[in-house]
Amino acid sequence: RETAPAAATANRASAQRRVRASVRLEPELHSQLKSMAQSTGRTQQSILVDALDEYFARRTPQSQQYFETYRGQAPR
Repeated sequence: RETAPAAATANRASAQRRVRASVRLEPELHSQLKSMAQSTGRTQQSILVDALDEYFARRTPQSQQYFETYRGQAPR
């Protein structure tokens, strides 16, 4: 059974169009990203996309409901 990020990666691979996005990172975070890419042989882009996939996978409707009910607002 595939994990959510692996399934999302497979879905992305079959996508016909991609959208370009730009992010600004703190120097330390960028340094960590570069080191991770070099040590794993992956691209910085693939690491960032997988990180976003994992982040959104954790942001399920149940967690939205929790924040709205108990914290008064949805997470940002």
